Amino acid sequence: MSKAKKSKETELSNAPETFTKNEDRNFEIVEAQIKDDFCHYSFRIIKGKTAGFTFKVIGAGIIEDDMRKAFAKQNVHLAIIDDVFKYSEIEIEDLGKMHGHELAVLFHVNGFKIKGEGDDESVILKGTKYVSAGGRLEIESPKISLDSFSSYKWYKALKYAVDVSREEVALYAEGKFTLPEKDDEPEVGLKQTKLKFAQPADAEVEDTDFANAAL
Repeated sequence: MSKAKKSKETELSNAPETFTKNEDRNFEIVEAQIKDDFCHYSFRIIKGKTAGFTFKVIGAGIIEDDMRKAFAKQNVHLAIIDDVFKYSEIEIEDLGKMHGHELAVLFHVNGFKIKGEGDDESVILKGTKYVSAGGRLEIESPKISLDSFSSYKWYKALKYAVDVSREEVALYAEGKFTLPEKDDEPEVGLKQTKLKFAQPADAEVEDTDFANAAL
């Protein structure tokens, strides 16, 4: 079995212990999907009268490179979960060195879905895998726990990558995007500018299950 170059550090060195969240927000991102450079997402209100309400948004702004880079950090995790390294008899001992591996780049994460809340969160990664027959195959991971009881060895690095992606989506919701030319706008969707949360009196509660969307 071949091995990646051994590191003296454990997987904990591949990500900070925790991600510092913006405590001033009254919402959190629970699902996101990038499609044609637009980000479609769901968020849950966590403060105020409408706490617990979930809303779905069809993004109408073009994402920035920071979001692309954040989502890309999840690619290697989807590759590991798919067992591509295992079947190739490659033992990973330093995750940080594997992001550009020829097997990792076969995978492209374009979405995620969060299950649970607080310290009991799990994630489902969504994306595509390049296949030798040509083209890309849609792929979705099983639910991966993000706490210390997780069966996934690199759960801490995955949690950090997911948290950074959620932050980028939250910033997108707050206006971090470029408005497209009219011809580039999605055919269906809300005209997004900036999300503001003013405690709607008759907010519509929506199921957060997305229809599959791939690049």
